[in-house]
Amino acid sequence: MFRWAKITLISGVLFCVIGVMQFCSISMAFSSPKEIEQKVEMHNSAFPDIPSHLPIYQNAKLQSFLDQVMQRVVVGAPEDVPPKDVVIVDRPEIYLGADHDHVYISRGLLGFLCDEDEVATMLAYQLADARSDNRAGQGEFNVDRMAVKYLINSGFNSQSILLLWQRLDIYQHSYIGDIGDIGDANSFWRKYKFGPERVAAIESEIANYPAVKPAERAVSGRSAYLAVIDGLPYGDEVQGKENKKNRTIKIVKPIKGETIARLSQKAHNPDVEWFKLFNGIDKDLTEDTRLPDTEMYKIVQ
Repeated sequence: MFRWAKITLISGVLFCVIGVMQFCSISMAFSSPKEIEQKVEMHNSAFPDIPSHLPIYQNAKLQSFLDQVMQRVVVGAPEDVPPKDVVIVDRPEIYLGADHDHVYISRGLLGFLCDEDEVATMLAYQLADARSDNRAGQGEFNVDRMAVKYLINSGFNSQSILLLWQRLDIYQHSYIGDIGDIGDANSFWRKYKFGPERVAAIESEIANYPAVKPAERAVSGRSAYLAVIDGLPYGDEVQGKENKKNRTIKIVKPIKGETIARLSQKAHNPDVEWFKLFNGIDKDLTEDTRLPDTEMYKIVQ
């Protein structure tokens, strides 16, 4: 009789444990966005590269676009590189991080990017970083090499690596300054440093692949990307005369013959050099250069 009582007790304990597990699964499935943020915040304590507080920006159209780019990048990666879920962080500064299952990319960085190739570059680097972390002895160049390989194999423009890092380098040195002054976002700038030697090595690696003619590539993802970030919040709220004003990114097409300086003024931005940097316009072009009326550009209003 004692043995049967013992079995009954054990069965009851197992039933309770299973019930608790089922309840936790159900409660997670129906968690509110705030509860999800709290779970992510607790989860991130093991990852010092992730902000201690990570608010989530929800935008179904942009999220779908990022997920599709991630899937394409994974196609060019080895079989042992699984895709990661992309999480949009509701923060204005440039931030990029990852853990085992997620890539965290801030809306500030998404607003700075100009096309699908640049998005793919960011995601390719996170996948390459994750793979190198699991392999001893991998250095910066091997991460660069893997990122180039993923981009080319999945049909993206590998030159976007060089163009994007050049823009980010200008942004850091001209508009941010000492990375010690920008809080936990400085992890991005400390991690991704591209000096002349590293850039030359990336150029050499790209040259190892057959040149791809523009006509052989898919249609540029610039228009598609700009369409999904139209209306994306920009920076923090600005205190106006009566109440707070939320600035957003607007996508516009220049009027025929409109110059860089004129469109920058339309964006209420007197800094023409920033406007060129923000839109990926060649830094050597003068402010009197006329913009093609077939392209779309970002302004902040």
